[in-house]
Amino acid sequence: MCFITKEGKKNKEPELSLFYDYSIKVINENIYLDCRDREAYLELIIILCQKLKKSPKEFHNKLGDLFIEESEKHKESFVISTHYHKALTEYKKAGNSGKVEETSVLMEQSKNDIKLHSIVTEFKDEDGYLKDYFDNLENKIDGLVKKWSSEAIFQWLAMSNEIFPKAELLDKKEESSFLDLVTTINFDINQNINKENQNRSNQYLFHIKIFSMRHLWLFFTKGVKNGRISSETLIDYLRKNTWYKYIFNSKEQKGFDWIELLSPSLCSFFVYFENDIKNNKFDSKDYILSIDSLVLKFEGLLREFSRSLGAQTMETKENGTEARISFEKLLENPKVLAIIPENDIALFKFLFYSEYNVNYRNNIAHCFYKTENYSPEIMLLLIVALLKLGNFDFNIKQ
Repeated sequence: MCFITKEGKKNKEPELSLFYDYSIKVINENIYLDCRDREAYLELIIILCQKLKKSPKEFHNKLGDLFIEESEKHKESFVISTHYHKALTEYKKAGNSGKVEETSVLMEQSKNDIKLHSIVTEFKDEDGYLKDYFDNLENKIDGLVKKWSSEAIFQWLAMSNEIFPKAELLDKKEESSFLDLVTTINFDINQNINKENQNRSNQYLFHIKIFSMRHLWLFFTKGVKNGRISSETLIDYLRKNTWYKYIFNSKEQKGFDWIELLSPSLCSFFVYFENDIKNNKFDSKDYILSIDSLVLKFEGLLREFSRSLGAQTMETKENGTEARISFEKLLENPKVLAIIPENDIALFKFLFYSEYNVNYRNNIAHCFYKTENYSPEIMLLLIVALLKLGNFDFNIKQ
């Protein structure tokens, strides 16, 4: 029946009605008790409703109820989320607002009981290639930090092409042949199901975690120890070498200094970071304030940057209301793309776009991060993003 209904080129109404009546009988009399069989028949009925010009709402509701019923078998398992997600989809199609709210509440409540266990696979560097690479990297950075001034170090972090992956890696995904053998479900930080990039590995994220973070950690820890890197040297660099010192507001408006808005976050970070390096003990809660502040400031900086270029920052909706355009649209503006290097654009997208794993803007703004999700490494990434966005000069008279 499914094959004929979906693939038949000239199905006649009597045939489809016969399939419809039989399928209704199967559902009403519970001829097949297995959940998968009932699901298959309900899905067939919905297709038949569309072809016979009948309302499918009743059966979207029944299918949603079936998924809720099945979810009861999977308490404390991540599988329960998939059933709630399917049920929510069906209730939305049925226009059943009451069930949508009820299921949404169940989905949110279940997150506290979901247990996602870890499986760790150890990589053995038997030939010592990685060890040699990291040893050479540490020796190189040790020499640079001792030789260079604070200004030179920050300039290197802002402009070097050796630290972060290339832009082409950002959206490059590799299929995993192993994952073809199993059903996979991706969850975000808030344990919501994420249907993007199923069965794929993110090379950009891998590069950031394994190589970029090692690079930044060595620069900052060694720089702090010998006094090259501190809140004072960083703020002084930002004031002397970035556009953050400028005020772009018109004469009629009272302007403000971006350095003043950024300094509290940077000062808070280095107070704890310097102490933690000294004691070799890092506490996640110490970095909540600095990360929350800097993440939320970044969009404002990008908006100010766009205005200084004459790029669009406002748009008019269909109802005539003016609104600020999204972070994504700011970065996609041709004027912005023409001046910021593509590798830096890729880094900004990785850190702040919703389709990528870290998504700091969303996770911070909506309080999805728990204390253990915060770390000094996040702040190091944000500081480098700050250096990269500030590494331009504008004529304040224009």
